[in-house]
Amino acid sequence: MNQENLEQDPQPEVVEQHNNHRTLIYVVLAIFVTAVSVGLASYYFFRIIPSVLTPGNPQLGNQTNLENQDKPDPVKQVYFGKGFGGKNSLVNVDTGESKQFIPSGYKVLKPNSYQQFPSYLILQKDDSIYSYNVENEIINNVFISGIKIRSNQDVRIYPSITEKDKFIIRVDLLDLTEVSELYGTSPVVSSQAYSFDASQNKTQSIVLEDILDCGEFDSKNQRFFSWICGEGIGSATPLTIFDMSGKKVQDIITSSDFGLVGDDTAKVLYSNGHFFAIDNEKSFKVIAIDASLTKPIKEVYTLDSNVTLKPGELSAYSLAIDRSTSTIILGSSHHILLLPFNEKKKIVKAVYIPDAEIYANFIFVNEGKLYYLAKNIIRIINLKAGKLEKSITTPNSHDEISLFALRKYIFMKEVTFITGNQNKADYMTKYLGHPVKHLKIDLDEIQSLDLKQIVEHKVKQAYKKVQSPVIVEDQSLEFEALGKLPGPFIRFFVDEVPFETICSMLDGKTRKATARCVIGYYDGKNLELFEGSLGGEIAESPAGDNGYGWDKIFIPEGYSVTRAQLSEEDDQKTYLQIKPFAQLKSFLTQ
Repeated sequence: MNQENLEQDPQPEVVEQHNNHRTLIYVVLAIFVTAVSVGLASYYFFRIIPSVLTPGNPQLGNQTNLENQDKPDPVKQVYFGKGFGGKNSLVNVDTGESKQFIPSGYKVLKPNSYQQFPSYLILQKDDSIYSYNVENEIINNVFISGIKIRSNQDVRIYPSITEKDKFIIRVDLLDLTEVSELYGTSPVVSSQAYSFDASQNKTQSIVLEDILDCGEFDSKNQRFFSWICGEGIGSATPLTIFDMSGKKVQDIITSSDFGLVGDDTAKVLYSNGHFFAIDNEKSFKVIAIDASLTKPIKEVYTLDSNVTLKPGELSAYSLAIDRSTSTIILGSSHHILLLPFNEKKKIVKAVYIPDAEIYANFIFVNEGKLYYLAKNIIRIINLKAGKLEKSITTPNSHDEISLFALRKYIFMKEVTFITGNQNKADYMTKYLGHPVKHLKIDLDEIQSLDLKQIVEHKVKQAYKKVQSPVIVEDQSLEFEALGKLPGPFIRFFVDEVPFETICSMLDGKTRKATARCVIGYYDGKNLELFEGSLGGEIAESPAGDNGYGWDKIFIPEGYSVTRAQLSEEDDQKTYLQIKPFAQLKSFLTQ
C-alpha cells in the first residue's frame, strides 16, 4: 500500500532561542532574497507578460488576461477519453470520476486519429464540421466553402503530430455501390483537402496528392509520413516521407532494415509520438523514430542474449516507448508485454502481463504509467514496478479516444502545511490537486482527549511562528470499551506496547473503534476545523504486512481484514474517509 505514515510526527523538541548573530544573518538573507524577488518580478512584468499578451496570441482573450493577473497555479488533471453510443466521457485516472464532454448532438470525427493530450478535436453535427477547444470547451464552426457533408462523403482527419492546433481535413467522395467485405468501406472517387489552423479558426484549400491509406501529418516540417496498409496487408514497410505536393522524399524504414527480402515486410505503427517497425517472424527487432525530430533518427532495439520470448508473445497490435523508465511496451491480444532496455538499446527483460479482456489496438503512456482499455475497465500499469497499479470500472464497453490533459486554473488559498513528513506533504498535494508548501516546526501539544482542541492549539501556535495561513493535522484511534482512549495517545501505545497486548486489552469487551483525523486551518483571524472519521473494530491479533502505525490492528467497517491487508484500491478508499481532504479543498477553493 502506497500510503504515508498515518501516525503523527515525533513529539516536539524544545526550540533554542536565536542569538543576535543568527538574527543578523537572517536579516541579511532576507534583504538578499527580497532583492532577488524584486528582480525576478520586474523581469516577469516587463519581459514575460508583454510576450503572452500580444494581439497575435489567439488563446488569450480579455477575460483570461484579467484572470492571469491573479497568477493562479495551473493544475494538470489527466483523463482517459472514451466514446460510446454517440456520447463521450472523460474519466479522471486518479479519482475514477467520470464526466461528459462534447455537447449533445456532436460527434468526434475519427476519434482514434488523435495523439495524446490533444488541444483541439474535430466534430461533426448534421452536415457541418466544427473545431472543439478541449480545455476551454469552445466550439467553432469550421467554414469550408461550399462543403456540406453528405451520406456519400467521408471526412478524414489528420491531426499534426508536431503542432496541436494544425490539421489536414480531407473530404472523400465515395462510390457506395461497392463495399469491402472485410472493412465495410467504399472506394474513394475523388478528394478535396484543406489545411486548418484551429487556433485561428482558418481553413485553406490545398492540393494534396493521394497518399497511402496510413499516414501522419507533420505541419511543422510540412510533410507526411506514410506506409502501406489495407486488406490482407495490415500495416507494413516501407515507412516513407512525402512532401505536401505528394513527392516522395525518402524511405526511412524498409524491409531491408530487418534483413527481409522479396514480399516479406515488417509491421509499421504510429503511437505516442513515435513511429515503430517490428519484425516478429524471423528475429525480434524494434525500430523506433521520434516523430518530433526534423531529421529522423532510427533507434534499433534488439534482445539481449539472456532474454527469450515465446512466439505467442510477439504479436504486436500496438507499440509505445516510455523513456522515463526505459521501457518498450507491446500491446497484443490478451496480454501486455513490457520490455525494459539498457543504454545500449538491448532489451534486458521481458515482463508478461496477461489480460483476457483486452485487444490492445490502442495504448497510452504518460509519466511512467501505461493506460489501456479492457472492455469497460481502464487499466493503469506502473512501468517501473512492472505491474498493475489500478483498475477503474466504467459503465458500458467503450472505444478509446486518447488521454486528455486539462489544465484548470484553480484559485486556492495559499497555505503552509506544518509537517516534517514528506510523505504527508506529497499526499496533501495529491489529494488537493494543488502544490502545498510544507514546513517542519516544533510545536507544544496540550494533553487532551479532545482532538479538535489539540489541533486548534497547534494551528494557532504554528501561525504565530509562520505569520501566514497554516494547516495542521492530528488523528486518534478511540476504543469504545475505553471511552475516548487511547485517542490522540495511540501513537505512544504503538511505540511502547506490542500490538498483541493492545489487541488483548479488549478481550471480553466490545472491539468497536473509531479512527478520526482533524485538519485545522488558521490565518490569524479565521479558524476552520475539518473532521473525518471511519468506524471499525480492533482485530483479535495484528495482521498484514502493509500500512503504517495501527493499520495492522484496525479493521474498517464493511471489511473483514485490517487496513494492512487491504488492496490498494480499498486502502485509498478508507484512507479518504479518515482524511477530510475534500472538506479542506472545498474551503481553500472558495
